[in-house]
Amino acid sequence: IHIFHHHRVVFLDPKDTKEVVMNPTMYKPGEIYEKAGYIWGERFLGKGLVTEPYYEVWKPRRSLYDPSFNKFHLKTLIPAFNECVDRMVKKLTPLADGVTVVPMK
Repeated sequence: IHIFHHHRVVFLDPKDTKEVVMNPTMYKPGEIYEKAGYIWGERFLGKGLVTEPYYEVWKPRRSLYDPSFNKFHLKTLIPAFNECVDRMVKKLTPLADGVTVVPMK
């Protein structure tokens, strides 16, 4: 796509998108990642794995996070997650009258 003197390639197939995003040799325009990190001047995604276009910076960070996303490790967190969700539901159920405004901060 050619928009205002800028060339853009749009991928519709998720497999193609993954191939481009995960391939360290593909060019990733920093301005797009910067805009995703700070939408309307406010921090949205910030500086992290999702918004880092440079493989040299991204790769060491990713290796730090990998153990946390191990399937076995995530399974051990399910009971704690369920306990927190049960407490939240118990607290919010009396307020679910369709009228009460509940600030979610």
